Amino acid sequence: LPVLWIWLLRLVRSKSEAEVRLNDPALYSMYGRSWLARYVPGRVWMFGGRVLYGKRAGISSRSISSSSFLEAAISYSAITLLGVAFLAGAWLHWTLTPLLAMAGAGGSWLLLRMTVGKGKPGNTSGRLSAAASKVSPWLAGAGQPSSRDLAAVVSAYWAHAFAQLIFFILVALSVGDNSATETMLLAGAWGVGAGAGYISVFSAGGLGVRDGVALAFVGPALTGPVAATIVAASRVILIVADLVFVGIVEAAVFAINRRRTRENGAVVSLHHTGAEQA
Repeated sequence: LPVLWIWLLRLVRSKSEAEVRLNDPALYSMYGRSWLARYVPGRVWMFGGRVLYGKRAGISSRSISSSSFLEAAISYSAITLLGVAFLAGAWLHWTLTPLLAMAGAGGSWLLLRMTVGKGKPGNTSGRLSAAASKVSPWLAGAGQPSSRDLAAVVSAYWAHAFAQLIFFILVALSVGDNSATETMLLAGAWGVGAGAGYISVFSAGGLGVRDGVALAFVGPALTGPVAATIVAASRVILIVADLVFVGIVEAAVFAINRRRTRENGAVVSLHHTGAEQA
């Protein structure tokens, strides 16, 4: 996730801003701390923290807010639409799942291209294009990502959303065996629940809302205790994973900064020695 977000940040930043590198530890620390802030009710701390740390790294508030908004829009629409596709496959026919998933990904790319891509919407007619041209400067920051870049970003976030659904299915399989229809229902429930959890602004990290929505879809197909166990176990694993992720990032950033301090100290000492010899 931080790699994908930094990727987005590189697309929307202006040329005059500090260069954004994928190996910059400060960006990972910025993302990790703001990621934990999502467990505070409301979204202001999550995005506000990035803006605060971004200024220290020489990145404008506009670029931070644009990349963060695009990240949320692409990632949560991806997992929600995938959830709907799996539910349709479980309720109607399995062939609807890949068809709806491809249609959703294509629609996401097209909408993103109209609003922030190099294909300027002002060259076309229509109310939708006119609205997109007004929204574009705010969403895209100062950058103009190409259609190819946007397709790569959408593909990456949809792959991540699919991985989340696979995670939930694996947790369910560890509890008991399920039929193909029940498996698709589980994946769809978790995806739709994720979207509902994000929309609920006053819920800390979607706690309660995401789990309740997922349980509502899974409950009729599975027995109550089994469904509740699957949902609860998934939530616990996600929270632990968040804590481990942030802990690893902070430890790595501390080690890198300490090494750089030692290297800078060694260089300064070398200069002093050379001056004395001269």
